Amino acid sequence: VPDMWFEIKLRAMLLLANRSFMLSQDEDGFAVLSDAVRLFENFFALKDGTVLTYGSRMLDRFESHTEKMIFYNITEFSGMIAHSILMNLRYSTPVGPISENEKYVYDMEGFSGNTVFAFHTSKIVSVNPGWAGFARVKDEPRYIELAQRIKQVSSLESTDNFLFLMDSLRKRTDEFVQDKKWACAVLVGDAGAYILFDDAEDIEQKFVRMEREGNTSVHQVATVAFGGDFIETPPAIRERLLKMCPTGESIKMVLRDKNGRPVFTTL
Repeated sequence: VPDMWFEIKLRAMLLLANRSFMLSQDEDGFAVLSDAVRLFENFFALKDGTVLTYGSRMLDRFESHTEKMIFYNITEFSGMIAHSILMNLRYSTPVGPISENEKYVYDMEGFSGNTVFAFHTSKIVSVNPGWAGFARVKDEPRYIELAQRIKQVSSLESTDNFLFLMDSLRKRTDEFVQDKKWACAVLVGDAGAYILFDDAEDIEQKFVRMEREGNTSVHQVATVAFGGDFIETPPAIRERLLKMCPTGESIKMVLRDKNGRPVFTTL
């Protein structure tokens, strides 16, 4: 069950499963890893604003709530790439009166308590794990199935996660998007989604970077209007994708029907 001890529990489970596999205690390892994956799935399935506690009178001085977000990586060469799902755990309203000798707790008000990156856990338990115990069993069907479940939670290739990314973009109202009409996400498998904005120079730079980095196997593309909803991806981007990508006409374009369900068409 997810609570404010989530990260400590998850890491302890992963360490125990890894050590069990190292000691050839495979059944114990799979039992613990299965529980860890279930905890991971349950945590990232929480709705925004879910209140979590430590279950401790001393520690639960503040209301703590979840805030699901997109993990972006911004570099000189790649620009803005959406990588994965993350969850912020924020402390906000004091639960009860706080005395003067507990003022250090009061000073925490508004403090962002924790940020949990799904991408990091996916890297630990992946098809090419770095931990020795996991590496020993990585070719077993049970392990592959559990690793894929973790990837499904974090990856933007998951339809739910990709739609969450697009909804996060269309709701932006910050100064950066004031003079722009739309944002486009170009998903390249494990590399993440390159974010293109309504700006000819930005679009050209992103395509040049994609080619330079070898990230041209595009899976799908979607475009949203700021303050609106999904729209047709601009023709100039579609034409460039068809010329650049080896996947060509198999690239999926994501729209949404009148009932809010995703609709997939090809470029």
